[in-house]
Parts: sequence; C-alpha cells; structure tokens
Amino acid sequence: MIQVAETASENTRETAREIFESWLRSMSDNRRGIWESLDDRTFVLVFWDYKTQKKAMDLLESLKTNITQALKTDLLAGLCWFPFQDCSRSEVFANALKAIDHAAFFGFGHTQHFDGISLNISGDRLYQLEQYEAAIREYEKGLVLAPKDINLMNSLGVCYGVTGDVEKAKACFESALKISPKEIMVLYNLGLTSQVLEDTDKAVLYLRKAHGIDGRIFEVELLLGICCSKKKPDAALPTWKPRPGKTPDPAWRSGSWGKYFSNRMPRTRREPLSIQRSNSTPWTLPLCPVMHWP
Repeated sequence: MIQVAETASENTRETAREIFESWLRSMSDNRRGIWESLDDRTFVLVFWDYKTQKKAMDLLESLKTNITQALKTDLLAGLCWFPFQDCSRSEVFANALKAIDHAAFFGFGHTQHFDGISLNISGDRLYQLEQYEAAIREYEKGLVLAPKDINLMNSLGVCYGVTGDVEKAKACFESALKISPKEIMVLYNLGLTSQVLEDTDKAVLYLRKAHGIDGRIFEVELLLGICCSKKKPDAALPTWKPRPGKTPDPAWRSGSWGKYFSNRMPRTRREPLSIQRSNSTPWTLPLCPVMHWP
C-alpha cells in the first residue's frame, strides 16, 4: 500500500495515478500485478509470481523512487507478504493497512513491513475504542511474531485487567518484568494489580522500585502513597508531602497531606469533613497502557 502526502495538490495526485497505470502496462498486461485506488492519494498494489522477496522489493522500491522523483514528494508505504504465518488471503489487505498505519509513526518517506509492532498499534486503536476482546486478539497475534516484546505483553496485560481477568493481567506483567526489570510502566501495573489482589506488601515493593527509578511520575506517587497509608498512615508522608520552591505540586499532593492531618485531629474538630469513597471498579487508578511509538 502506498500513500501520497495529504498536502499534495490535486494535480500531483492525478499524476500519481497516471504513473501507476503506466507502470502496470509495462508488466506484461497486468499478468504479474494489479492495483486499485482507495481514494485520490492511497493506492493498493498486489504483486505475484516473484521467486524471491528481494525481487519483489526491488520492483516496489523502483516504483516508489520513480513516483517520488516525478511528484517531488515523499510517499508512505506499508508492505505484507503472502503466505505469512497462518494469515488467509483475505487478511493480506488488512495487514497492509496495519503496516502503513505503523509506517505513519516514522513519517512520509518510510516503508514499513507488517510485524508485531503493527499489530500492537492496531490493538491500541481497538483498545481506545473499548473493543477489548478484539484488541486482545491483536496483541496475542503480535506476540507470536515478537514473543519478547514488552510493549505487547504490557498491552495484553492491560486489556486483561480492564476486562476483569486480573490473574492473566498479572502473568503478562510478570513476563514483561523478567525481560525488562527496570521498566516503570510494568512495575506500576504490577503494583496496581497487586493492590487489586489485596497484596499490599507486593504492591509497595513494585511501586517503590518504580519510584526509585523515576520519582516524578504522578500515578506511581499517588498509588504508592495510597498503599503505604493502608499499612501505616505515617508511611505515606514522604510521598504526599508538598514540595515548596519546585514545580507546582498537583492538587492531589496537597489534598492528601491535608487529609492526613485532618484525620489526626480530635473527632469533634473534623466531623464537618466528609470524604466520599468511589463506587467504581477495583481499577480506580488507570493501568499504564503502552509506550510511545515507534
């Protein structure tokens, strides 16, 4: 799949179509390739009967170079092969779409082969649409291609978490931690998972590790303070204490600090204060989804 930049003029887009037609006419009356336009700047190409991937790639790169030079604009390209894993022919087009979506993270001029990260990005889009079961399938397919990718493991764990399968979520995060023991997003998610499973000691352990790596992350500080206060209110003070003279403290820090001292006042002085508990699901704080792409 090839895409012309959105900023390209109408004349440039029409020239691109003419180049595709001219190129295909040179391919023995379309007997080794076909193409179709999805819109005025996106084109789908299918090649077959090439003995090696290198020969097919040489052809595609030649086409891309010719179009780029003729149009004086960069192109975006996403590629996939068939056969590939257990994908059917009907999935080839969808995989090419995922590959070009992946290529977009690098910008125009980039060519991207369909891979595990392409599936991770596709899963993330489904996750944002709250289509969690479909996202899980994408992440699982991605892990077949990239079994040691911590982004895929973490994303899969987050999906399991929001669908209520906490044990599976925990297993995913633990697998990711074995590969990357200092990954903050994984440590945080393990801390949150442990809190949901009411294992406060483990939650504090994971969160202290994450906080030791980078003490500036809001979610880590907040959850660490909550977990510490469950065991012993005073233990949360280092996390919740306001920091005058530095970057303005978030409201939660000052609020938590005030709440702590409010709760230590005599009962008669603090009765007007009413702290409401949330009736939300156990995942009160957000799971940390995925890292930045690429």
